[in-house]
Amino acid sequence: MRAGMTRRISILALALALVGCGDENDLPENPPYAVPGMAVTQPAPGQPMPGALAMGGAPPTFDPALAVPGQPSPIPPPPPPPMPPGMQPGQVPPGMQPGQVPPGMQPGQVPPGMQPGQMPPGMQPGQVPPGMQPGQMQMQPGQMQPAAPLTLATGFVPDPAIARGMASAMMPVSALSPIMSPLSPDATCTGHVPSQPAHVMTLTSSFTNLRILVSSAEDVVLVVRQPDGTFRCDDDTDPGVIKNPTMEGAFAPGTYTIWVGMWDPATPPAPYVIGFTELPHVTHATLGS
Repeated sequence: MRAGMTRRISILALALALVGCGDENDLPENPPYAVPGMAVTQPAPGQPMPGALAMGGAPPTFDPALAVPGQPSPIPPPPPPPMPPGMQPGQVPPGMQPGQVPPGMQPGQVPPGMQPGQMPPGMQPGQVPPGMQPGQMQMQPGQMQPAAPLTLATGFVPDPAIARGMASAMMPVSALSPIMSPLSPDATCTGHVPSQPAHVMTLTSSFTNLRILVSSAEDVVLVVRQPDGTFRCDDDTDPGVIKNPTMEGAFAPGTYTIWVGMWDPATPPAPYVIGFTELPHVTHATLGS
């Protein structure tokens, strides 16, 4: 009889325990967030508690901006890394070749200690830096972003093909050590040009008469390096009458690099329009400026 009573009590206790497992909803909720002596606004549903970052959220912004006493506001960016001990600005680091991109730098980035437009050690004016493509040049003071490479074949449309740029005078054309082509309109190749070409033209077929015209309010010069390494230059189409340059005639297939500069080095940078055409009626005036 005692054993039967014990068994009934055990069954009753198990049943009560099972019934109690579903009573979590009857428990009281967490008390509201409070700070003694301060009024605390409760966050909206789904928002983190005050002082907590949401999982995966962005860092907080400061309004007003974060300031440090005794320091300028806003806080300036950190200074560039110092030159390695024993090195001078522009010096080639040990174990590197002239013109090699230093580790941790991107092609086209200005190395520490150098100015935009300064030639890296071991490079010549007009040379394409390692890791860059022709036409992918750094911007120079007074220059516009180099135009996209231009690819032409006979019968191209639209005709004329037009690009724009900013002519400047950074160095004499003679700094390019030009070997003059017998097709060059100007055998002396005078004037001043930017340190980097502004346009790259690739011809996929031979042209019997391709014309390159530059229109500008200033006296600009046109310098073209041909695939064989020789140069064509022009200053004035008609000296004393038309100061804008024109280059026309036969052009072989290949890649041409083009500079647009100033005859007078004291002339400030000026915008220009350059046109490529097979049509005889296209003029500087129709290109605009």
